[in-house]
Amino acid sequence: MRPSFKNVLKFGAAAMGVAAALVFSLYAAQHDVVVDLVARFGHVGALTAGFVSGFNVIVPVPAITLLPLFVAAGLSIPTSVVLLTIGMTFGDGVGYLIGFLGRESLKITQKMEKVSARVTHYQKKYPALVPLGIVVYAAFIPLPNELVVVPLSALGYKIRLIAPLIFAGNLVFNTLGAFAITGLFAL
Repeated sequence: MRPSFKNVLKFGAAAMGVAAALVFSLYAAQHDVVVDLVARFGHVGALTAGFVSGFNVIVPVPAITLLPLFVAAGLSIPTSVVLLTIGMTFGDGVGYLIGFLGRESLKITQKMEKVSARVTHYQKKYPALVPLGIVVYAAFIPLPNELVVVPLSALGYKIRLIAPLIFAGNLVFNTLGAFAITGLFAL
């Protein structure tokens, strides 16, 4: 099965967006004015960047691409990773809220009933499958977490179940991203 030209174009655009964010971060890290601005916002800035990245369905650029800028501003790599992860998880919480508030309108569709039945079936048959799927999706699938969080919220999954799983997946994602960035650019 060959990928369509449209899908290849979308993938290329997303890859260029991530590359552009990384190049911007490396470029900005060399300019004192930008570094001073980021240093002034420090931890709050990293949390905010994580939040925006966590709830960004239109242009899903990972906030971890800003790691060189945060390091140049004086934040440590582990602190940056944790703050970005917390921010991303809160951003995903907005997606949960959207699913929760839109639950009634989503339940009336026949397709959503089929999805709900399938997820419930797998949850009963394989109790660890849905939680493991959430962590694996958040950690390794380069798509917005809202694609999973919103439907699960609409299906009635509790935030106390979803949030720690999304946090764990985001932490793995950001940690792997930090290792890649520090390995590539010797931070």
